[in-house]
Amino acid sequence: MFYKAASFFTAKDGKSPLAQNNLPLILLVLGVLAALRNIKLVSHWHMTHWAFTYEHGFIKRGLIGEITSRVFGTVTPTIINSLSWGIMLLLAAALIYLFIKPALESKRVGAWLFAIVAVTHSGTIPHFEIDIGRFDHINLLILIVCLFVIRQPSSVLRFAVIPLLCLTGLLVHEAFFFMFLPLIFAIWFYEERCKIWPKLLILFGLITIAWAIAKYGILSNITADDYIRQLKNRHIFHIAKDSVDVLFRGLKGNLAFNLKDFFSYLRPNITHHIVFALTLLPSLILFKKLICGISFHASACENRWLALLVAAALAPITLYVVATDHFRWWSIAITNLFIVFSYLAVRGQDATRLADVIERSLVIVACVIGTSLVFGPLGIMIDSYPRIDLWFLPHWKFSW
Repeated sequence: MFYKAASFFTAKDGKSPLAQNNLPLILLVLGVLAALRNIKLVSHWHMTHWAFTYEHGFIKRGLIGEITSRVFGTVTPTIINSLSWGIMLLLAAALIYLFIKPALESKRVGAWLFAIVAVTHSGTIPHFEIDIGRFDHINLLILIVCLFVIRQPSSVLRFAVIPLLCLTGLLVHEAFFFMFLPLIFAIWFYEERCKIWPKLLILFGLITIAWAIAKYGILSNITADDYIRQLKNRHIFHIAKDSVDVLFRGLKGNLAFNLKDFFSYLRPNITHHIVFALTLLPSLILFKKLICGISFHASACENRWLALLVAAALAPITLYVVATDHFRWWSIAITNLFIVFSYLAVRGQDATRLADVIERSLVIVACVIGTSLVFGPLGIMIDSYPRIDLWFLPHWKFSW
């Protein structure tokens, strides 16, 4: 039945007649509305991060709070929610544009199906919707802007803007170093394979800055209790203590804290990890097919670059063992992969090849879309899919 439905949307020349009438764009808008069906407010844990400023000296994750405090004064829940949803809508629009660009160029039904899969996938826009208010949204926008700058013809513009944007991402949240920095530089190297040493020098400088932020961007001239009391006196929303604690842990302390909590979070939630692994399987199969389809006609050199791009996209998973936001890392990695495939399809005029792979994998595509619709957005720490209840499954626990 799915094949018949796909053939209805596909013309004999391999193009979609609906695409010519812009109706697939309507389908994508409906998909986004479905993904954003659970409007929620920013949690107090995330709001607390918006309260961090540089009033006691430089601290990690204080840039956004410093900017908003200078613009708005003391931030309120209304301001934070308005800014967070504004950023979310901007991010959703940017991702939709990236994902539909191959379809706009090829007008193939396979490319439109790829866009629908990417937009509605549990690990992309739906995940960022339930995690509203987190700084990941801002840093993902920085990644997208960097990709736009990389495609510009001016080398001077790239060397002037990209390091500044990456520095901003690190100041927003030091985990930008693992989440998005590898992919930015992998695509930069892929796009501009000359001038290697200047880019390596910039990368080394950013590595040094990231290390310094993680090690020295902590509060040392005020106690945690006094700082929390100060924030409570200033803001009308609840200040989450565990959100503030990160400002008082240096690099070693943060690694030790997260390593200690790794098994305490993982052990009671084996069920969620098993369910996630099973539901991720169709997506992994689809990703494998896309990689094979893209690399089949490519040279050995191009395939090595493809491997580098895929590895860079998966870099957020390296945070899995040092921080307990397990499903958050997977969501960012999945989003990065969709961005890579969209970028390659447009950059190398390979949108037709991408469409061919999708049209030959309709059963897998149906499984991925169905899984995302049934299970909803991917979670953050404990729950793999917070919109459904896994009470009917056994919750296995192991002794470590």
